[in-house]
Amino acid sequence: MMSNTCDMHIHTNNSDGNLSGDELLDYAKKHKNLHKLVVTDHDCVDFYLDQKVMALLKDFDYITGCEFVCAYEDVPIEILGYGIDVKKTKEYLDKHGVTENRIERYRSDNVPKAF
Repeated sequence: MMSNTCDMHIHTNNSDGNLSGDELLDYAKKHKNLHKLVVTDHDCVDFYLDQKVMALLKDFDYITGCEFVCAYEDVPIEILGYGIDVKKTKEYLDKHGVTENRIERYRSDNVPKAF
């Protein structure tokens, strides 16, 4: 019996997760009985561009996603985007020079210093 549990905020090792895309899907299915999910890597949609992952996703009810990092008055803000167009998002991220995990850069530059 399929679980009705859904995880809408999962990361792979494309950002700050520990598992590759195919490892994550294998773990979700075999160990968590999880068949509904959204992978929301930080400023990265490579999970959805991996052919091996896409073949494995046929066994899941999924929504495309990404966690976008931005800032307001130098304060980092993370915004979850669901149902995104992967190709357009990839083009945007590539165009704006997102080649690394910007959240780490924001945190290192903007974390308040100890009092």
